[in-house]
Amino acid sequence: MDQLQYVAERISKLRTDRNESARDMSISMGHSVNYINHIENRKTEPSLSALFNILDYLGVSPIEFFDTGNPHPIQLNDVIEDLKQFNANELLHLSNFVKEILKNRK
Repeated sequence: MDQLQYVAERISKLRTDRNESARDMSISMGHSVNYINHIENRKTEPSLSALFNILDYLGVSPIEFFDTGNPHPIQLNDVIEDLKQFNANELLHLSNFVKEILKNRK
């Protein structure tokens, strides 16, 4: 997959993860109704500043956007924000719990 295809598909996935239409996202960002649709369908390429605006709108950093090993950065960010309220002992227990779940999935 080339970079432009990746950008188009990643924007589409993150947008749909938010249950938002391309039309609504375009309008919310102050663009024409087809703006995001044209990017997702590779009819146009976003400039770097436009891409950064899209990422900001979606609530993901450039690092998270291009991290192919993180298919759900928006949801992961939400969890991380909640985890910041935990103390060290609670995080240790949660970490052990997650490791046990992952071990049983294999």
